[in-house]
Amino acid sequence: ATLYRLLTLRNSPNLLEAMETMKVNDKVWRELLKPITDFNPKVPAELANLVHQCLEYSPKRRPQSMSDVQERITQLMQEL
Repeated sequence: ATLYRLLTLRNSPNLLEAMETMKVNDKVWRELLKPITDFNPKVPAELANLVHQCLEYSPKRRPQSMSDVQERITQLMQEL
């Protein structure tokens, strides 16, 4: 959520708040979570994809550990 905010200058949707007002599932969550590149087209696609993976509705689809995230960010930095 912090990276989403830094890259878009907007808060990511709050899942708990959304669940209070509507039935949220994976499809609804993806519609609520607008693509980072819609707000900031300068963000590399790989970084935007990583942030969106971290914010997935289903925990099984998120990176399993912060070390996985760190490794991917390090790899992205080396590619830039």
